[in-house]
Amino acid sequence: MLKEYFEDCKVGDRVVTPGRTITETDLVLFAAFSSDWNAIHTDREFAAQSPFGQRIAHGLLGLVTGFCLLSRGGWFHFWPASLVCITRLDKIRFLAPVFIGDTIRLDAEIVEMTRMREGNGLITSRMQVRNQRNEMVIAGRIQLQAGCRPADGCSDQGRQP
Repeated sequence: MLKEYFEDCKVGDRVVTPGRTITETDLVLFAAFSSDWNAIHTDREFAAQSPFGQRIAHGLLGLVTGFCLLSRGGWFHFWPASLVCITRLDKIRFLAPVFIGDTIRLDAEIVEMTRMREGNGLITSRMQVRNQRNEMVIAGRIQLQAGCRPADGCSDQGRQP
């Protein structure tokens, strides 16, 4: 079901995305875009001597890729189409490396909803990026602002049941 407004979501809504394999191309393009050419990401010989034994993907590459996997099933099956903006990334932890060739997926759940007086509401989701071995590699929370259904106006403050 497509969600249009804040009220179409509820605490406990959950999604698990399909996977996506991190490639050499992803790593090189991210290094070029971000200007982060750190040897742990781009130098095979250097990385072979590191504690990881091989090159690792940039942490933010794993985070962004995991987050954007929501688009595969359609953003608005999980969050509403009235989405205004991201207001907060919180408690982001990089728990394990993502290697070239790893297939990651996103497991997300809405954990809190707060109405605002401005005709919007805040939706907080727990996010976990997992690899092909079901190991959690990145975890954190994201908070989004979304529009309320016009008739409701989101005039009440407090948590959504």
